[in-house]
Amino acid sequence: MTNVKHIIGWAIAGMAIGNAAYGADGAAVVSTPPSMYVTTGAASTIIGGEFRAEFLYDDHGVNKQTGYKPDPTTTIGVSNASLLLGGNFNAKTEYAFRFNLLNPTTTPLDYGYGTHWFTKTFGFSIGKERILQGGWDHLDQGYRTHAEGFYAQNLAMKDFDSMAALHLRAAGLVSLQLVNDVKAVSSSTNPAVSGRWNQAAHPTVVLGWLGEFGPIRPLVDFGSYDNNKSRWVDIGLKAQLNGLHGTLDYHNDSNAYRVPVSGSADKKVADVKTAYTVNVSYEIHNVVTPWLYYSNYDNKQASDASAGLSNRKYNTTVPSASAAGGSTYTWDDNGVVWGTGVDINSLGKNWNPFLAFVSQTGKFKKDSVDASTEKRTQNTVKLGILGQI
Repeated sequence: MTNVKHIIGWAIAGMAIGNAAYGADGAAVVSTPPSMYVTTGAASTIIGGEFRAEFLYDDHGVNKQTGYKPDPTTTIGVSNASLLLGGNFNAKTEYAFRFNLLNPTTTPLDYGYGTHWFTKTFGFSIGKERILQGGWDHLDQGYRTHAEGFYAQNLAMKDFDSMAALHLRAAGLVSLQLVNDVKAVSSSTNPAVSGRWNQAAHPTVVLGWLGEFGPIRPLVDFGSYDNNKSRWVDIGLKAQLNGLHGTLDYHNDSNAYRVPVSGSADKKVADVKTAYTVNVSYEIHNVVTPWLYYSNYDNKQASDASAGLSNRKYNTTVPSASAAGGSTYTWDDNGVVWGTGVDINSLGKNWNPFLAFVSQTGKFKKDSVDASTEKRTQNTVKLGILGQI
């Protein structure tokens, strides 16, 4: 029996180290340590789960066009179901990973984690981790999230990807991540990915500091990609004072590419993506937690007449061959997301009913015939429950 326990322990550790990741605060990615412990050859293992189900009312306002008004819908669905494993293989080695049990894409593994601390201040991890981008708002996204800004759909990298990272505990956590660089993609419709420089697989660097000064946690991270031609920077602040919790983030991404110019060499230009995000909540202990969210995203495209470029100033619309209202939309230029709601805490912190209202507004072309632009707003109401074990 002892041999079986050791085999299980080594298997879990091997999976974790092969797909490593760490949380935004440098601890195990298991959000709140679940209560179920399993005895293995490892020092400790925690098994938990996350669950979210909701009624969703959607007015589909973004699909509104001249002569077409979409009907609102009300649906019931499970939007999150995940299995989490985490713990310590020994006194210096941590691991955690999360499996997506609901509609996994290419693999059910969202992230993994395996970090070895050589000393109390210096550690190393390798595997599939969360990339430091988007600020506190993006790093804190999870099954409890009710709203997220459009910046998240336009980040340079994936949320989680394979990497190796060095960590230094210094007034918080400093991390140097070595991740796979983005590669050029041929596209005649999106110049942001049709003229990139990187043609081969190789790593690039992301550097971040998640500070900690009591209840105040500053954040600064910097990432370079596409052969160091493009880069992003995030500056954020998180504060937790008694029941008041808030985050403030600024995101800036200079996405460079090159365009052909008649009679001369290609010209390097850049689209500059910026976002400002505020998220505030106040917990009334064992009663409710009301919250308020606001995020503003804007993509200022390169404007250069000699290269045939102009700032588009509206989101991309891809008309469909189907009936009116069948078009698809990409929030790649501008958009405001705001929301408010309340989580119910009276049933315990691991079983929370909630009510949320989220509004999304952006600028689009009026229709395929009229080239003028108009603002469109889509509103959703969410009524559901969050669960964690």
